[in-house]
Amino acid sequence: MIAWNTLNTVIHDVTHEDIYLNVFPMFHTGGLFVYTLPQVIFGGTTILMRQFDPSWVLELVERERVTIFGAVPTM
Repeated sequence: MIAWNTLNTVIHDVTHEDIYLNVFPMFHTGGLFVYTLPQVIFGGTTILMRQFDPSWVLELVERERVTIFGAVPTM
């Protein structure tokens, strides 16, 4: 899992300038290791949402200038 997350970070060219909007639960691999941990390592910004709300996501993307956002098709 560590190798896969490292590869994802390199492939997506994550830097300290990125702003990630996390809509996944922190107990899930995607929420914690795939997106949030690389931001911590590189010193980027992570915005945590308590629950998913499509209109709030759009508002945050615009207001906070989000550069990374992950979701599943049902979202």
